[in-house]
Amino acid sequence: MVTRYQHGAPEEGSIPQAPTIDSTPISRVCGEVTRFNPYFDGEPASSWYSTHQVTRDGTAGGSVAGTLDYRGISMTVELVPGDPTTRTTVASALREGLIEEYAPGKYRDKVTPDGKQATYEFPEAPKPQEQQPQEQHFDAEDDALWAQDIEPLPQHAYDAATASVVAFVTQGHGSFEDTAKALAQNAGIEPALAQEYVREGYDHYKRAVGKALQPMGLEGARLEEFYDWARGQQGLHEAVSQLAVVRNMEPFKALAVTFKRTNPGDLSMYTNAGFQTHVDQTNGDVLVRMGTGQWVRAADLAK
Repeated sequence: MVTRYQHGAPEEGSIPQAPTIDSTPISRVCGEVTRFNPYFDGEPASSWYSTHQVTRDGTAGGSVAGTLDYRGISMTVELVPGDPTTRTTVASALREGLIEEYAPGKYRDKVTPDGKQATYEFPEAPKPQEQQPQEQHFDAEDDALWAQDIEPLPQHAYDAATASVVAFVTQGHGSFEDTAKALAQNAGIEPALAQEYVREGYDHYKRAVGKALQPMGLEGARLEEFYDWARGQQGLHEAVSQLAVVRNMEPFKALAVTFKRTNPGDLSMYTNAGFQTHVDQTNGDVLVRMGTGQWVRAADLAK
C-alpha cells in the first residue's frame, strides 16, 4: 500500500463512505424443506427452515469494506476487491490500512489524505536464497522425506531426543534404546515407532556427513576409520552439536583434516615405488613426487 501525504485536510464531505453493510452471516428462509439423512435410513424428513450463506465477493476496483463477510467464525474482506484469493480477516485489513472502524462493528474504506481509496500492494516476492554450503551436503529428496516424517512429533520431544543422541554419540551417555524410550513417552507414540525415528534420524545425518567428507578422500573403510578416531576427540561434541542444531558441517570438516594430517595411512606403497611423500598440513592430503618433480596428490595418481 502506498500512502501519499499533502498539506491541509481534504474538503469536508470528500471522503467517500462505504455503503452500510449488513454483517449478519446467515439468512433464514421460511417454508417447509425436505431433506434426506444418509446416516440413518435414507427416509425423507421435513423441517420448517433452511439456511444459506450470504457471500459478498468484490468487484475489481470496488470497495474493500463492501466485501465484508463472515467465513466460518471470522469476519473477512478481500484486500483486493474482485480477487477472492486475497480474502483475509478484518484485523489484517485494519493493519494494512485499507479499512477503518468508524463505529463498533462498522467498517468503511480508508482513504489517503488526498481523498483516494487506500489500495493494497502485494509485497515483493523474496529472492531465492543461495543454498548454504552445509545444506548442499543433505540430499534434497532425503531431507524432504525426513521433514515429513518428523512433522507429527512435538518440538520438545524432538529436541530432547536430539540432545540425547548427541550425548550418546559424543560422550557415551545413555543409548539409542534409552533415547527411544524417552521419545515414546514424550511424544505419546509406540516404542517401536520411536526406535525407528531414532535410527532413521541418526542415519540421515550420518549420510550427510559422509557426503561432506567424500571429496576429502574419506569414504568406505577410511570413513569408518575416521569415525572410530573421532570418538576420542574433544572436538566431536562441538561437531555433532553444530550438525544437529544448525546443520553446520564445518567442525566435522576440521576434525577430518586433523585426522588426515595425523593418520595419513600406510605410505609404504609410495616409498617402495620410489616416491617421496609429504602430508599437507593445511588439508591433510598426502602429496608425492618422484625425484625433483612436482608434488601431486597421491589420490590423483589412481585417477
